[in-house]
Amino acid sequence: MHRFVVGNDANTYEWDTENDTLTRKYNCVYYECTALFTNPEKSCAILVHRQNGVSLFGGEPVRLEKQYCFRQPEYLIDIACLEENSGILALAFARPDHEKVVLLDLVTGLERTVYSTFRPGEAIESLCFSGDGKELLITTQYQCLACET
Repeated sequence: MHRFVVGNDANTYEWDTENDTLTRKYNCVYYECTALFTNPEKSCAILVHRQNGVSLFGGEPVRLEKQYCFRQPEYLIDIACLEENSGILALAFARPDHEKVVLLDLVTGLERTVYSTFRPGEAIESLCFSGDGKELLITTQYQCLACET
């Protein structure tokens, strides 16, 4: 059986070529997904939920393998960035008065906060790993800084 996942801004569908059908799998707006990272070589996918969760899918057939939940009800995950070689996921958590960046090691499950805003109204604009994956670049509207991963 051949399957293709297709989607739009609101829904994700699975196209089953054997049965020539399109089946709605879930509503992206309801789940409020921040990011979806796929790695075809490793047959895995990482779904970052805005409501403080990360789901790892893999195997054959594809199934949920791991899930991480963050007990921070006031925060939402606004930005996510993956360093594929090391399996480190950078997550920018935000609430109206504060933002922070947490690194999650997808292999060990360990997490650590590497940046926290300290100026009133400061917002994290982007996250990006360096080419060798050893540093995370964090950009706010006031500064750009690098921290070791």
